[in-house]
Amino acid sequence: MTTQVQSNSLLEGFQAGLPVRLIATLRNELMTCDAAESVAAVVERNRNPKFDFLPVTGKEGSGRPPIIGLLEVAPFMAGKSPLGSVRESMHHLSEPYLVGADSSTIDFVRHADELPFRLLVSGDEISGLVCLYDIQKLPARAAIFAMVTSLEMKMSDVIRKEFPEKEQWLPLLSEQRREKVVREMAKAQEAGAFVDALLMTQFGDKATILRKISLPASNGKLRDDMERIQKLRDSLAHANEYATTRDQARKVCATVRLVDEWLRMLGSSTAQIVRVV
Repeated sequence: MTTQVQSNSLLEGFQAGLPVRLIATLRNELMTCDAAESVAAVVERNRNPKFDFLPVTGKEGSGRPPIIGLLEVAPFMAGKSPLGSVRESMHHLSEPYLVGADSSTIDFVRHADELPFRLLVSGDEISGLVCLYDIQKLPARAAIFAMVTSLEMKMSDVIRKEFPEKEQWLPLLSEQRREKVVREMAKAQEAGAFVDALLMTQFGDKATILRKISLPASNGKLRDDMERIQKLRDSLAHANEYATTRDQARKVCATVRLVDEWLRMLGSSTAQIVRVV
C-alpha cells in the first residue's frame, strides 16, 4: 500500500469516527413549533433562548407529534415581519434537509453554508437537528483540523519528492525562516531527537516552498488559498472562536472545500511538478 493510499485511508477512518450526531442537538432537547401557530407567536417565544431553526410539528398520527418541516426563525428575529402561520413560512420536509446520523461531520461541514440545517435520521425516525453554528463544536473542530493536517502531510510529500536530497529546499525559505528551522534542527540533534528537517517547518513554510515550484495552479491562487487555509488552521490550533457569526461559519465551509481541492491536486499522480526557482 502506498503512502498516499495509507494517508487517505487514515483520514477516512478518522472522519468516520466523528459522525454528525456528535455535533447535533438531540430531538428531545429541541424547541419545536406547531404548523398551525402564528409566526409572530413563535418569534416571541424564541427570544430566550434564541434559535435560528425550529422543527415544525404536525397533528397527524398518535403519540409524539411528527416533524413535518423546519422554520427558519433568524430572518424574523432580525426584523423581517412575522406574518401568517408557520405552515406558510416553513421549509417542508424533503430529502435535501435530511442526513444520516452516522454520516461524517466533515461531510456536513463541506456544504453547511449551502444547507445550513439538516434533520438527522436514525432508523425510521428523526433523531435530531444540526445547523451551521454547530461547526464550532469540538468534534467538528477535530474533523476540520484533521483535514488541514492531511493537507500539510501531502505538502510534505510533494516537497520530499521534488527535493530528494536532505534540506535542498532550505534556500527557498526567507533568511529569517531558514535560520529558525536551522536552530530547531540543532536543538533536536542535541537532544538526540532529530528525524527530519521538514518536521521543523510550519504550514506557512511548506506553502512558501510550494510557491517556488510549478503546480497545476497559478502562483497567486496557491498563495491566496494557502493563506486562507493557514488562517483557519491557526484558529483551530489555538482554540479561537472561528465560526461565531454566520459569515465566519460560511467562510469556514468554503475554506474546507479549498482544502479538498488542494488535497486532490497535490495527491494527483499525474501532476507535473517542476522547480522554477
